[in-house]
Amino acid sequence: MLLIAVIALGDISHGLEKTQYVGLLASVPFLAATFAPPRGVLLLGALAWTAGLGMGLVHEDGRGTPQAVRLACIAVAVAMACVAARSRGVRERRLVAVESAADAASRAILRPLPPVVGGVPLQVDYVSASQQSRVGGDLYEAVATPWGLRLVVGDVRGKGLEAVRLAAVVLGSFREAAHREPDLACVAAALHASVARDADVEDFVTALLVELPVTGPARMLACGHPGPLRLRGGRAEVLALPAEQPLGLAAPGPAVEVDLRPGDRVLLYTDGAVEARREGRFFDLEAAAGASLAAGPLAEGLAGLTERLQAFTAGSPADDVALLAFEVPARTARVPAPR
Repeated sequence: MLLIAVIALGDISHGLEKTQYVGLLASVPFLAATFAPPRGVLLLGALAWTAGLGMGLVHEDGRGTPQAVRLACIAVAVAMACVAARSRGVRERRLVAVESAADAASRAILRPLPPVVGGVPLQVDYVSASQQSRVGGDLYEAVATPWGLRLVVGDVRGKGLEAVRLAAVVLGSFREAAHREPDLACVAAALHASVARDADVEDFVTALLVELPVTGPARMLACGHPGPLRLRGGRAEVLALPAEQPLGLAAPGPAVEVDLRPGDRVLLYTDGAVEARREGRFFDLEAAAGASLAAGPLAEGLAGLTERLQAFTAGSPADDVALLAFEVPARTARVPAPR
């Protein structure tokens, strides 16, 4: 409407006997077609046509053939813009339907985790490098089993739908093997078999598996994946684990015991968190985790860590990031899952 007013005032103030700018009114319906529905385009087009008629009457050439041709061109532009607006609306509705289906599929693959699983408080967050998709090749899961809480965080090599498919394969295999296998290394072996069977020759998956048994020390197994961060006494420290080959390349070795005490907080993450870069500097995950997760509620701490990461990358991380933090509870709070 502002554009119509500017064109009309410019034409009237020009002071010539014939209209000069009426042809510009044909741009109004096409501009409206980029955001308005067909009814809105038709309304604005009618206003533009009426303004063109008034401009011709002001210059006393409103009954001539040239003015009739100009008004006919505006009417044709309005009709074409209405068709374009309708087509845009159809595409937008289809896109919304596709995004809704993709979001449902994403939530089925990476389902939200409750704040307590198997008596262990935990929080999870996922930062996607794609604005259109919630899930990429990063994965996480936590399940309560007869042998205690078992967790996995992993990263599929590559991106796109193939990475999402392979992540779904790993998660499905983990959810099954975690309840079936008594040893954490056997769980990792089942994941390796699934990846080796379903992945392409050059594909693999890095993964970190954690077991918090009802009794006994915690165990971990890193298959080509960064070691976790342990927060104790307000200080973050990377737990050094034996380096195993990623899933799909070689069968993993045995799990190792790690020193975890009640009250410790542990952060599992994918490599997008440590490889985030800005102006040649890498994100200092240890310092950020120490400042965010050392004290206070676990949920607020992980949210604060995510905010620090997004602020460092200006909201556009180069890679997906999966973050899973848990707090080691007292042994009396642990409840094994039924066999």
